[in-house]
Amino acid sequence: MLIVSNQKKLKYIPKYDLSAIFNNKSAKINPPLTWYTLIANWFFVGRIPFMPGTLGSLASFPVYYLILVYATSHEMATQWFWISFAALFFLGWYAVEKFEENTATHDHKSVVIDEVLGMLLVLCLCFPQAYSLAKILYKYIDIRPFYLCFGIIFIVFRYFDIRKPLFIKYIDKKMNSSLSVILDDLVAGIFTAIVIYVVSVILGKVF
Repeated sequence: MLIVSNQKKLKYIPKYDLSAIFNNKSAKINPPLTWYTLIANWFFVGRIPFMPGTLGSLASFPVYYLILVYATSHEMATQWFWISFAALFFLGWYAVEKFEENTATHDHKSVVIDEVLGMLLVLCLCFPQAYSLAKILYKYIDIRPFYLCFGIIFIVFRYFDIRKPLFIKYIDKKMNSSLSVILDDLVAGIFTAIVIYVVSVILGKVF
């Protein structure tokens, strides 16, 4: 662990609580109000003091909603999911790097752009399958497929993001770059997409 002693090198001096320990995900900070803070914290969602990862995942819903409202087919929706993901990936990566440089933190709990990207990657990889699964489950769960599709993705993604099986935990614990902040959620998104794809194929044959 590295005590932040050379804060004069920072453009912004973080206001920590007590020990000011580097890499403390729960350190109390007062980040500057900049564009990269808005992106890294996903427009203040990450600053909510409880369940930031869960709320960050839910905060991808406006992107999902806007794309599905204007898309006229699953193919068009998937294309726009990929466009949104690609744009946010590079913007988010740079924003996380700037945020960490200027707050002397790594993977702080207020950074939730990684959860947003993880959810978007699932939509990129298996949106048609997730929506088909939602239509099957709609027969038994009285929730419109539009919302049920997002709910399925959210629940499965949160499982992998919280449990971090296999090498997801290695990325989260051992890699200390701005990219690794996002990478473990992207791997969780890939696992989520695989599970949803397999379940949708199996249930599609049964029902």
